[in-house]
Amino acid sequence: MNSIQSMITYFRLPVHVNQRSISNHALLSLVNTNNEMPGKLDLPIQPWPKLGEDLTFWPWFVMIIHVELCFVSLKSHNNGAYNYRLEYFKRKIIPKLHLNIRRGGESLTEFDEIVHLIQIELLLKPDRSITDMLFRLKVMHGCNVRREMVRQIMRTLDPVGVFQRKGNKLKRRQYFSKDQYDKLSPYGIFISGCIDGFSRYVLWCKAGISNKNPAKIAGYFLSTVEHVKGYPHIIRGDAGTENMTVATMQNFLREDDEDSFSKKAFIFGKSTHNQRIERWWGTLRVKCTDRWIHHFKELERDGHFTIGDIVHTTLIQYCYMDIIRRELDDVTYAWNCHRIRSQKHGDIVPGIPDLLYNVPEMLGNPDCRNYIHAMDTNSDGFHFLRSQCCFGNDLDEDTKSTLDAICDKYHVKSVFEAKSLYILLKNALEARLYH
Repeated sequence: MNSIQSMITYFRLPVHVNQRSISNHALLSLVNTNNEMPGKLDLPIQPWPKLGEDLTFWPWFVMIIHVELCFVSLKSHNNGAYNYRLEYFKRKIIPKLHLNIRRGGESLTEFDEIVHLIQIELLLKPDRSITDMLFRLKVMHGCNVRREMVRQIMRTLDPVGVFQRKGNKLKRRQYFSKDQYDKLSPYGIFISGCIDGFSRYVLWCKAGISNKNPAKIAGYFLSTVEHVKGYPHIIRGDAGTENMTVATMQNFLREDDEDSFSKKAFIFGKSTHNQRIERWWGTLRVKCTDRWIHHFKELERDGHFTIGDIVHTTLIQYCYMDIIRRELDDVTYAWNCHRIRSQKHGDIVPGIPDLLYNVPEMLGNPDCRNYIHAMDTNSDGFHFLRSQCCFGNDLDEDTKSTLDAICDKYHVKSVFEAKSLYILLKNALEARLYH
């Protein structure tokens, strides 16, 4: 009979106890100073206690714990490589052997007392949240109560307040978040985007030859206003020069309103703090632009592209722009049609962005889209704003016609065709310019 079997026989240990744990830990408490198994201990033979039974009436069980605690706290294994301290034994070994009998069940505060205290707190401060109520019950009144009980009581005693606090979460970030994406700008591809902060509906995500021209960015904005037949309550963007025309237009559209944000309808802030659009840029990087970054870096590594070369940049814009625009449209469409799951924390509104933006009444709150102000797109003011915009963001006609003549107006359909056309045009132009 080996040591494990001897210990199970002597101490009536259950057969389901992990033998490795016994061999490495509990067996150390049973060996003497010569590392030998002790003789048969004169312990009373008792059946194994049932689950939940008070173990303090089992003297042999108490003796096991006492012997193990004493030996393990004083001894070390072999040459002292592994030191078994009392704290480690109580924290690790005893729970593994199912010997943690110190802690008893927690006694919860009476239900009637909890209800009475919550009623008093609601009278003192009716808008108290569930988390705040739980904190006051535990800290201020010394109650032992579970969160779920407090939640159910609050929903019963104050259903209107709970609904109003839940509805207030829908009013946060009710503005348009716009920004520029510059990860592809070294290669001549400039992306501008805007997202609705409430529904996370992407209003536009466009690629062009520049995102620094304020008139072109204003063209994106006014096209969206014309499409939705309304302008936003607030727009948030950075303090770049490309946003100044949009900020002026937004203030012009809101000058007749009398709310507190009518004179500051465009919020300037850091791009890193514009969370909604920054989250969209992360999705765009995974779904689309990361592959293009690696593709253009491969062109640069193979000697086909030089950053800062105006000829190379123009050819990239001519060969790749249409494909990148199609991919941006596909990623935007997929995002607007996907379903956002509900989350336990935060103010995320679950649902499909397309439906949340176009049919906000489905949430049961008719005022959830009051941040969009209706506008007559046939008015003189709107036509004046259109005259200040530039709605094209492509190469000029002379450059485009010249390249069309060289490649016979060949329209690429894949990345490989675009790469082949780019190399062909680059070699042809360099041969004419430098030879």
